[in-house]
Amino acid sequence: MTKRAPGGRDAEQKRAADELRRLTARLLEVQEEDRRQVAYDIHDGLGQMLTAASMHLEVFSGRRAEAASDEEFAKAKRCLRDAVVEMRRLVSELGPLLLEDVGLVEASRRLLSDLAQRANWDTEFEGEANGDRLDHMAETALYRIVQEALANVAKHAHTEKVRIAFKRAESTLKLEIRDWGRGFEPNAMPDRPGLGLHVGLLGMRERAALIGGELSIESSRGKGTRVVVTVPVAPAAAPVIGQRKAEVVKMAEPRKGRESDRQGISVLIADDHPMVREGLRSMLDADEIEVIGEAATGAEAVERVQQLNPDVVLMDVRMPDMDGLAATEVVKQGFPDTSVIVITSYESKDYLRRAIEAGAAGYLLKGMSRGSLIEAIRLVRGGGSLIDARLLSELLREMGVEGSRFQGMEGALEALTPREQEVLQLLVRGLTNKEIAAEMHYSVGTVKNVVQRVIEKLGVSDRTQAAVYAVRAGVSPPP
Repeated sequence: MTKRAPGGRDAEQKRAADELRRLTARLLEVQEEDRRQVAYDIHDGLGQMLTAASMHLEVFSGRRAEAASDEEFAKAKRCLRDAVVEMRRLVSELGPLLLEDVGLVEASRRLLSDLAQRANWDTEFEGEANGDRLDHMAETALYRIVQEALANVAKHAHTEKVRIAFKRAESTLKLEIRDWGRGFEPNAMPDRPGLGLHVGLLGMRERAALIGGELSIESSRGKGTRVVVTVPVAPAAAPVIGQRKAEVVKMAEPRKGRESDRQGISVLIADDHPMVREGLRSMLDADEIEVIGEAATGAEAVERVQQLNPDVVLMDVRMPDMDGLAATEVVKQGFPDTSVIVITSYESKDYLRRAIEAGAAGYLLKGMSRGSLIEAIRLVRGGGSLIDARLLSELLREMGVEGSRFQGMEGALEALTPREQEVLQLLVRGLTNKEIAAEMHYSVGTVKNVVQRVIEKLGVSDRTQAAVYAVRAGVSPPP
């Protein structure tokens, strides 16, 4: 009987281990693709049907006689709204759509922010979401590691502080997730999965290995835990949500159509799901609102605005051909007097920030009540903002003062009177007209008139854009 040389056994074991790793990588890749497809199916199928049903119920409830309303009808509405919220959660967990749109760093920052609000953590985040993107498999693996690490912190660490840092070198990326909780003994971790508490940590290590990286864990009782992943990187071009960028779309001169025959507020609905467009149209069956057109893609929305010149556009985010945020920017460049309300299923602070920068006057989640939608349209048409004051103030601080659609227009600030400049500073704080009136000891009517003059002098379309303009020009809110 021939004995196999020790070196031959080692080589065979290495080949077997490499093949196992290749198969595991393929399995994870297929799993992620399946999860992503399920997420799209939920959003495009179940989610849209539930959203449309909720819209029709809103219309029905508004038309029924008060005596006919009952508790069961209210329960049905609540159930549908809860289903829409659950759909959003499932989409977020199954397929990290935000990761595809904005990349690993920004998606991780958003994830940390959301968890911190629920867990009441103090947080630190380090990393810039620049244009360099990793390949899809690497970004997905690292994002899943961040998810698992933060889930472990939430379940086991009992910490008050969490930190995430991305540090990019020429050929490597280092990810660090740190907490200051109760910690554990890493030496007690099992060396194979299936033994309970540490399965998640082993899965993180395997994901790192599959993209050629290394994961280390430092922890001790009472001193917290530090997870560090180091991976080789090769930047890839960042994808664009839509297929065409805003700059390549040219706006022709508007054709006014039957503007003289219009009464009330004219609205264009842009959404790639016919059921949602139908639901929104039904919800907007009001005396002072006229739906004058629909669009199923971002590019079509731009064309319809050019043809119809509506007062307000209801704009979905994720649409084929051109996404709604790019379309919003094109519309605002060509038709600054047209107000755009972004309506989406995604609770994304990044989408909201990009919508504001593109020129949108507001951001609503699908599933809003009929009354809320109609009031929103009235508000933006009157130069108001739909964005919560504190959230707007926070976003303006995050947006900083570099790069803007308002660059080169700083001189307009000099045309403002001292009173108008003071009002503009208060707009940056996100205050409403009523709050500004109380602060300055003016009537609400006077403040409204001053705000309108500020909007006109700055050449913007609403108070939100005036606040963005001011921040970009270096205006700070009063202390």
